[in-house]
Amino acid sequence: MKTFCPQVRITFTEEGARAFKIAWLKTIRAFDPSRHCAKCLVGEFHYDILPYGRKDAEREYAGEMRMEWPRVKHAYLCGVTSRWAENLHIGMVYAKGRRVEYEDARIQVVITNMRRLAIPPITEKLALGEAFTTCRNYQFGWAHLRDRMTVKKTGLFG
Repeated sequence: MKTFCPQVRITFTEEGARAFKIAWLKTIRAFDPSRHCAKCLVGEFHYDILPYGRKDAEREYAGEMRMEWPRVKHAYLCGVTSRWAENLHIGMVYAKGRRVEYEDARIQVVITNMRRLAIPPITEKLALGEAFTTCRNYQFGWAHLRDRMTVKKTGLFG
């Protein structure tokens, strides 16, 4: 396996420090379709870069995401607010020489050697309910990690 370490820099504004109840960064090796939210993206949280809980305003959270190709090539940054429509979702895949850059009134993000991926809605009919099919983390896993599912045959899919 080849190891690579994308560089991460995340800074929360005063507004972001108040708005995000929690924010997490995770490298992903598989997708568990029997769960939703952070648990459906199987991998490691990077608490060394982005500690659990509320974040300090104007502090730069920085470090390296250690990833072992080809076992781990995706990552996900999620910021949870009290209103789901205002949550932050950035799904990524390793891409040498590329960069993910995102900025709004709450947060600034720069991650090297990664490319942002779209998170499309699920159009297939699944027997899982809206908690699964409307979850952005689940939508990301469904769109980009189905070849890495932990559960292949279940009654989950209708």
